[in-house]
Amino acid sequence: MQASVYTVWQQFSCVVKQIVPSMHGHRCKTLAWLVVGMMVAGSVASARIAEVLRRLNGTQASSQERTISRFLANAAIDPQALWHSFLPVLLAGWANQAEVTFVVDTTPLGNWAIIVSFGILHHSRVWPLGWRVMPADQSWDEHQYDLIAQFLAAVSPHLGQTQCRLLADSGLSREKLVQVCEQYRWHYLLRIELDKGYYASEVDAQGQPMRASAQRHPEFAWSVLARARLALENASAPDLADRDLAGRPSGPVGGDLG
Repeated sequence: MQASVYTVWQQFSCVVKQIVPSMHGHRCKTLAWLVVGMMVAGSVASARIAEVLRRLNGTQASSQERTISRFLANAAIDPQALWHSFLPVLLAGWANQAEVTFVVDTTPLGNWAIIVSFGILHHSRVWPLGWRVMPADQSWDEHQYDLIAQFLAAVSPHLGQTQCRLLADSGLSREKLVQVCEQYRWHYLLRIELDKGYYASEVDAQGQPMRASAQRHPEFAWSVLARARLALENASAPDLADRDLAGRPSGPVGGDLG
């Protein structure tokens, strides 16, 4: 095994054991080995990970793949509980910042599934902190905004007095999302489509198109009228609206809680 990879594996195994002291030492090493394999392989496919690990320690790829499969199938390992053990450590570096921005998004996987993802924005990149794979062709037992609320509930206790802001695209910009943010006292910045619904036809107090007012004054966008628009859309639009924004003018809706 390459010395540098071995050192990383050994050190990370110790970190895992410190974070989850109740986890058996062998499982800590296997989890660390799996993470190292994903990093080196640049993939989460077990076959590619196994091939990389085979080259690192000289064992058979089939043996490595069986080890990975057994670990992932082990019913005694609770992935959600394990992840929640890691969250305080992962968020510790942001807990003392004045403000932190999170992003929530939905991504279709063909026509069979939808990923609801949640992550922290850092230097123009989003680091994933939570995700759920949901069926695309049937109703969900959990409402998508309930899933988002679970994401917020998972990270909020670990951020102290840090002011959190949630970014969301137009497909998720509904009154319910604003209510979730207000429940956890998060700020929000929501993308909306200005050429459809309320902004497309209404005017402001000066007789100017509401769309133009919102574009000139983003801070005005979250007003009583904007709230009414989102409430109307919430009553009529499906939760997973058409999210192809190509060629569509859009603008932000922001909210700050006192």
